[in-house]
Order: sequence, then structure tokens, then C-alpha cells
Amino acid sequence: MGTPHPSNPHILGDQNLSDDEFDRLSDLLEKAGPAGKSIEWIDGYFAALLCAPEFVPPSEPLNEILDEGLVFDSQEEAGEVVGLLMRHCNTIGSELQRTGTESPVYLPVLLEDEAGVARQRLGQGLHARRSDAAGKLA
Repeated sequence: MGTPHPSNPHILGDQNLSDDEFDRLSDLLEKAGPAGKSIEWIDGYFAALLCAPEFVPPSEPLNEILDEGLVFDSQEEAGEVVGLLMRHCNTIGSELQRTGTESPVYLPVLLEDEAGVARQRLGQGLHARRSDAAGKLA
């Protein structure tokens, strides 16, 4: 188990989030309503940023994920969300770095419903955006 970050006890290095922590994070992010980002979206976003050729400061993705529509009940709740997000980002970074030299390879997060079916298909959002863009060009 990791050591808590001195300014945020929810950040524990690159320790994987548990299923309960993913559920908690998902519940907190749903407060933003339909504009809220899914765990799968966030996972892909972090992976893309970590593979970018230039460093992206953590404040930039946090501003994108935690948009104006998301209001927290307390400072502690906001700290919990930021801590879980940063811990997940750190986990992805470690996995991507390890993937360059070892197996198994990095796999994105796909959450399942009660029946064990993935809630979102990989690339579904990208396909929808491409379809929208194609319709606007026609």
C-alpha cells in the first residue's frame, strides 16, 4: 500500500483504485448531470495526455474533467475526487511506462453493469463525434 500524499490523503501514489473507489468516483462525477464525464472517458483522456509528446500540467485535465457544472458538497468531497483522479492518473502512467518493457500491456478501464456487460463500448464517443462532424460537412 502507498503512503498518503501530505496535502491530500486520497492520493496514494500509483495504487490501483478499488471497485468501490471507482463506484464512489463515478457517483461523485454524476453530480454534473449529462455533461459529467464517465470513468471510461477519463481513463482514455489521461492515457492520451500521458502519451503526449509534451508535459501537460495536472491542472489542465482537472479543469476539463471538473467543469463548471460540477459542484461539491464540501471541501473534503472535492479533495476526495481530485485525489482519486490523480491516483488513477498515476496508475495509468505507471502501467504505460511498465508496458514499454513488460507484459501484460496496459488495458483501458471498461466498467461493467450488474449483468457483467461493459457500460460503454470502446470508441463509442469517438464514433458519435465523427458522425456528427460528417453530418455538418455534408
